Amino acid sequence: HGVELAPHSLKLPLGFINRDSVGVYSEKGKRLSAKLNYREVVELKGSKKKIKGITFWPIGEARWLRERDLKVIIPRGKYPWFAKGNTRWVDVSIHGQSLVLYEGTTPVYATLVSTGRDLLGDPKKSLSTPLGTFRVYQKHVTNTMDSRVADNEFELRDVPWVMYFKGGYALHGAYWHDQFGRARSHGCVNLSPIDARYVFQFVSPDVPGHWHGAYSAEASAQGTIVEIRP
Repeated sequence: HGVELAPHSLKLPLGFINRDSVGVYSEKGKRLSAKLNYREVVELKGSKKKIKGITFWPIGEARWLRERDLKVIIPRGKYPWFAKGNTRWVDVSIHGQSLVLYEGTTPVYATLVSTGRDLLGDPKKSLSTPLGTFRVYQKHVTNTMDSRVADNEFELRDVPWVMYFKGGYALHGAYWHDQFGRARSHGCVNLSPIDARYVFQFVSPDVPGHWHGAYSAEASAQGTIVEIRP
């Protein structure tokens, strides 16, 4: 699952370890005795550089990690027009297979996701997640997702924390795989159930206590903005 940034004094860029027993290296590229485990989160303390032809990221105290051992979430270079004040919005990167929750220009939560397995293909012709700026217009604590929703032959019951942002495309929890950080969905944005619950509580429309869902018009300004970019 992802990490809250502000309470733990974490900042972007962050790296999620993408394999087990990852080595830590010196600034000269020598492997040290320290090791990090799969899915550990490390704050990257500066810019990456090449050492002996291999790209490394610094993690402080003259310690470095190989880029290939990380899934890196970097800060945005430019912010969209709606990133103002404390406005909440969701930033999804297809290349990064990442999701960051923002309040204005302040990142507050970061995690890995699984978007459509065909990456930047045409969503009408492939299993890709649509690019663009959308709003969450429908939320369900759980929902059944099947071929009538995503035009493929499957049926998944009790999908948790479902947030539709365009037609049948949604942010939602995925209990059937643990490959977050890798594109593999039918077009939705898959999150770990823990992350999906966090995002569900972050975005609007709000679901009243003891209710199972909430709706707003798809073009309404009530729902939280979701930006999906390459």
